[in-house]
Amino acid sequence: EPPLLSMAEGGTATYRVRLNTAPSGDVTVTAASGSSELRLRDGALNVGTLSLRFTADDWSVDQRVLASSIEDDDAEDDAATVSHSVAGYAGVSSAPALQVRVADGDAPGIAFSPAAGLSLSEGDPSASAGMYAAVLTARPTGTVLVTIASDDAGLAFDADGGNPGDQATLSFDATNWSQPRTVAARAVADADAASEAATLLHRASGGGYDGVSAGYEVRLSDADAAGRPTNVRAAAEGSGLRVSWRGGANAQEHLVQWRAAGQAWSAGRQLRVSSGASALIRGLGAGVRYEVRVIGVNRGWPGDPSATAEATTGAGGSSAPAVAEDLADMDLDPGATAELDLSGAFLDPRGGLLIHEAASSNRSAARVSVSGARLRIEAGSPGATRVTVTAINSERLSASQSFVVRVGVVLSFAEGDSAPEGGTLHLRLVSNRPPPQDLSAPYALVAGADPSRAADEADYEGAAARTAILPAGATEAAIEIAILDDDEVEPLREFFAAVLSPPGLGAGYGLDLEPHARLVIEEGVCDRSAPIRDALRGRRPCEAVDDLSSLLVLNLAWRGLETLRAEDFLGLSSLRVLDLSGNRLSSWPGAVVRGMPHLLSLRLNANRLAALPPAALTAPPRLAGLHLAGNALTTLPPGAFRALSGLQRLDLSGNRLRALPGDAVAGLGELRSLRLDGNLIETLPAGLFEGVSGLRELQLQGNPGAPFTLRMELVRTDGDPWAPGPASVAARVAEGAPFALRSVLLASGEVLPAGVPLEIAAGGIESAP
Repeated sequence: EPPLLSMAEGGTATYRVRLNTAPSGDVTVTAASGSSELRLRDGALNVGTLSLRFTADDWSVDQRVLASSIEDDDAEDDAATVSHSVAGYAGVSSAPALQVRVADGDAPGIAFSPAAGLSLSEGDPSASAGMYAAVLTARPTGTVLVTIASDDAGLAFDADGGNPGDQATLSFDATNWSQPRTVAARAVADADAASEAATLLHRASGGGYDGVSAGYEVRLSDADAAGRPTNVRAAAEGSGLRVSWRGGANAQEHLVQWRAAGQAWSAGRQLRVSSGASALIRGLGAGVRYEVRVIGVNRGWPGDPSATAEATTGAGGSSAPAVAEDLADMDLDPGATAELDLSGAFLDPRGGLLIHEAASSNRSAARVSVSGARLRIEAGSPGATRVTVTAINSERLSASQSFVVRVGVVLSFAEGDSAPEGGTLHLRLVSNRPPPQDLSAPYALVAGADPSRAADEADYEGAAARTAILPAGATEAAIEIAILDDDEVEPLREFFAAVLSPPGLGAGYGLDLEPHARLVIEEGVCDRSAPIRDALRGRRPCEAVDDLSSLLVLNLAWRGLETLRAEDFLGLSSLRVLDLSGNRLSSWPGAVVRGMPHLLSLRLNANRLAALPPAALTAPPRLAGLHLAGNALTTLPPGAFRALSGLQRLDLSGNRLRALPGDAVAGLGELRSLRLDGNLIETLPAGLFEGVSGLRELQLQGNPGAPFTLRMELVRTDGDPWAPGPASVAARVAEGAPFALRSVLLASGEVLPAGVPLEIAAGGIESAP
């Protein structure tokens, strides 16, 4: 009997029992499960300990035992033992035990309610906060800590009644893992006019949940964002569409977009309307149905699109013929002729007479001619042609349809196929009729049209030039192509094609209109570095990975990474959040992030970065959050972050910075949070905060120079500082003002009987005189 029985949790598996030799009388074999989560059943589905009876007549006949496992709520694989006792069998009292392994189906994970995420309104006290709950999906083996962090400074939160901030921790254990823990999220007002999609990142550790993470989406509706347009209407006007709408709040202008069936919304099909609430879209196709929508724009930031409206453009004053009956494909012998009646193939809406014309795409396979409404087809040599028939009315308007004529034996590939590396691609060579003798059909394997995703001879076994044999009397033949397994990191799917070659003289066959098949190698992420491969594939086979261009969040924290290969991140063009915290990286991953133009948040906390190269931070251009806490940075290159004009959150805490260049944060007009705490900084350079006007958080504690004093000094702005007479003076702060600074100017005597207020705006160096 099998020494090991395997099954999935909640499933069943079967094993069989019989005797080795004939007994002298009845024998009873009793099977008993050693686990309450494993049940035994016989063919009659009796539940419990089983007794199997054998006689001298049926001792060699297998008796079936079904083992079924009960689903539990943990995420651990289970093991059990089925013991077998024997009675009445020549002094034998027991039979070998059976080991059972149960694969658990409960994956450790984090679930949320509401699952669809939250929608919060920035600047609206009644709608700026919302609650959600987090819960584990399977019982942990110990304490699980779930750390929450936001990738957007505009989203604050607190967990289980804590203080609002940018980080919180939830604790679960084996007794409360299924009890929801509440988190309160709150939208923080910002200076732009854009609604945003923020992510609350949840990373678990301990209790069998190491490496498990999940993102929770929060929609932040900006109080200044252009409101959604309403009452959108569209109607035909000439060959175009007249669109009207009612604008939403805050909209300074509008975008009008349109698309036909099968098209995506695109800036290429868009009108910008600076005033008014209507627009005429010109140059559209006649008689085509379009969808239209309108988007409000405030200060250059688009709001949410309106509901769509539909309308069909006018057809003009003339009516073209229409197809009435489809013309069917046909097969002909070489040298044969056929005639078709075209009188029912087209219809003139006005009942007029139609003139017919026809053309053949391959005159060696068939020639065509028209007489009145009769189409004559004269077959030539083996092959295929497309015959196009056109009907023309008295206004010279026309309609066309086509069909395929195959002459003799015509070969093609039935379909393409896909296979992973190390697998086999299967093709079928097919013909429209069986050949009288074996046919040798040469074909070639050629690279795909897109060089970035094209397979070549290094990806499959054998020569590119091949020959397939179609046996006499058969209409198809099987072809196999072995795919090689290499170690190169390549696109998720590589493409190539099998293309039939034109037959030589006397070959006795021709080719169909499309004598090729598209072939796909499912590369997946199999050849990428193990931590990246496992993070991208989840619990699926490494070649069965969805298109990576749809992945928004990639968590590679605490994976022991020492180096990064750019090719490991191939295809992650839409990534918004990349977390590389807690690894052993000692160099800036510039080659990695250059392929991520939409990256918003990059986390490199707790690595071993000692320096940043001067050109390190030229990409990605849309980065909003850069987290470098807990590294070993000692200096920053001049203007290190200047290219990141959209940066909102910069965390350099816990490094070894002794001094900062004066332009350390120059050009960061959108910066809201700057953390420099826990470094070795003694003084702040002149002009450090110049131009940084949006700061809401600045942390400098834990440095030798803390607390840092900003000294507001008076400067004379109208010439010689010691000249007598009235003077114009201003306040000045050498480092710049991280926040708005206010003071009062006092003087003795009667010149300034009351205090004169002085104010340096955030990001400024000097007040107005």
